[in-house]
Amino acid sequence: MKDVAQSPDGRRIAVADAAYGTRLLEAADLSDAPAGYQPLPEGAAASTVAFNGDGTYIARGAAATGSTADLLVQPADPAAGTAPLEFAFEGALDGDRIAPRGLGWSKDGSRLFAVTANTSGNEYWMHVIQPPAAQYDSRFTGALSTAPGRPVVGEPVGIRGRLELDGPAPAEPVGVTVVRHDANGDRRLAPVEVDAD
Repeated sequence: MKDVAQSPDGRRIAVADAAYGTRLLEAADLSDAPAGYQPLPEGAAASTVAFNGDGTYIARGAAATGSTADLLVQPADPAAGTAPLEFAFEGALDGDRIAPRGLGWSKDGSRLFAVTANTSGNEYWMHVIQPPAAQYDSRFTGALSTAPGRPVVGEPVGIRGRLELDGPAPAEPVGVTVVRHDANGDRRLAPVEVDAD
């Protein structure tokens, strides 16, 4: 085991295991979570792991050679199925791998700090990385409208508006997540695919 991190809600524990990869465990009994993270790239050995402050993202660091990704940043929930952002560090100005226990998030989650080391482990570099939400932001522009005008609990509702995305075109259809607010509080609903127009 190289590193361990507990999710902010205390329910999950992520372990960076050099032999196994990144394991996700249930904190209650340390059993494997129902869904785990996809394997690290071929030839990469896990070296560190860190959840951001609100548990939205997880960063997984590794020791890898050449152009193999040393750092993966992705949603903390493996069921989200979102492909991670991959970073490869190589060369005299970047370091060659993420150092053990070498990841940490800023308190507000706007930056990830990654410490890399050379293969000998006698030189270190610090990199500041923005999480995916900051790199590829999305927003609704203009007014949003609903059909019907006053949604009723238990009935279908349509939401119309213009969604703008930064960054490269997504490989999969874009989805939005709705949070329903009523007298019982807030409840996050399943993501809904957005029409192409």
